[in-house]
Amino acid sequence: MAALGITLPLLLAALGVVLPGWLLLTRSGRQSLAITWIGLATVPERLGATSVVVGIAGVVGVLVALQAMAAGFAATLEAARRDDTVLVLRAGANAELSSALDRPAVTLIMQAPGIARDARDVLIASAEIVVVANVAKRTTGTDANLEIRGVGPDVWGLRPQVRIASGRRFTPGRRELIVGVFASGDTHESEVWGDAESLMAAYRRNGFQSVTARLTTPAAIEHLRAALAADPRLRVDVETTRAY
Repeated sequence: MAALGITLPLLLAALGVVLPGWLLLTRSGRQSLAITWIGLATVPERLGATSVVVGIAGVVGVLVALQAMAAGFAATLEAARRDDTVLVLRAGANAELSSALDRPAVTLIMQAPGIARDARDVLIASAEIVVVANVAKRTTGTDANLEIRGVGPDVWGLRPQVRIASGRRFTPGRRELIVGVFASGDTHESEVWGDAESLMAAYRRNGFQSVTARLTTPAAIEHLRAALAADPRLRVDVETTRAY
């Protein structure tokens, strides 16, 4: 990096000497300079045509930018999609923010068949809560929406793609978020994480919004869906994270 910092100014200085020399001292350079000057000098005479060209270029630039944003957003969503991971929401809810699951419902969901367990015989699942907080931007000082996700203690086995880049994980039971920086390569990078129970206490809530769980196999979703649908105490929808 230090070598690059030294070399780049030298390259720019050399270019600043070579380019004017080429334009003024060579025949091809003088021809290029003359053509450029004629083009600029005649702009007022063809202002209408020039405006059309500039307008078309602007439209193309905006279209390219929008397509790039859409492609980036699609790639981010694609990274979070799995066929062996399910999201359980209240029936009729189209997003986590509009869902609500009380504690008895979460217990019944966790006990349903089809959810995988790790080597310690612990369910690979996380009951979660999502809230949106207003946080001032460092750059402008204006308010921005920040999504805070409260997760269960075993979320790291559920989402192994999430890694701590610097710092440490939050401590369950404490009112703290991830103390540092984490990366996941998917939509979770737009969130901050903390302990679900602590987040509920801070926002004076007594229930969750979703349960995310790893299936024993992708086909196990039908067994899970049937078991939850057969329980009269539950009214929930079950989808793979890919479908969601």
